[in-house]
Amino acid sequence: MDFQVAILYNNQVLKLIEQDYIWLSKSPRVVESKDWNSSGARTLNIARF
Repeated sequence: MDFQVAILYNNQVLKLIEQDYIWLSKSPRVVESKDWNSSGARTLNIARF
């Protein structure tokens, strides 16, 4: 796996409770999966503050 995902936030204002990421595809937990005629794999960042 060679990718980087980031959510920038001020940790003096917000406390990160949990974080995750998924691939935007019909199989979101399959690493580097892609669908819908995309040219490359796309990810979605998830964060709860």
